Amino acid sequence: MERAGGGTLLEHSIHDVDVLAWVLGTPETVSAQTSEFAGVPGIEDLAMVRMTFPGGHAAGLMSVWHDVRTRSTNRRLEVFCEEAVIWMDGEAGPVHVETSDSTDVHETPMPEYLSGLGLAEVPETWRLAAAGLVLQARHFLDSLDAGKPNGWPTVDDALVAHRAVDAAYRSAASGGAVVPCGT
Repeated sequence: MERAGGGTLLEHSIHDVDVLAWVLGTPETVSAQTSEFAGVPGIEDLAMVRMTFPGGHAAGLMSVWHDVRTRSTNRRLEVFCEEAVIWMDGEAGPVHVETSDSTDVHETPMPEYLSGLGLAEVPETWRLAAAGLVLQARHFLDSLDAGKPNGWPTVDDALVAHRAVDAAYRSAASGGAVVPCGT
């Protein structure tokens, strides 16, 4: 692992696991399969993960590192509920809420300070990804400045996601067996 700390699951989709835990609670079990198509040992570029959550909820996560430079690298998040689907593409919205009766689109406007970052010439996909990172960093720095470094997410929140990812790696190493996430 001289090239990275891990593959797509740890380096990229840990944030997706954060969102799933935020929406559904602490994962209870995980099963996973990973592949190393690029041939770099220990650095998976494909991870397929299934997680169970309290209340009988389940989530599937597919994380891919690809080399298709013309394809967007944005995330797509879909949450299927009994009578609705909530989804968004990318890091910064908009958020779509679809029901049998309608589809509502909730814009997520960017704060004005982002216009001063010099990103006007950057392609929109990369500009939105950068904006999402800047928003997160700004929130973190503002919480430190306010003397509240333990805002959301907390270290405990991060540990939930890291334990789930660790369980996914253990599952993949054992052929996709269902493993508990642990505490």
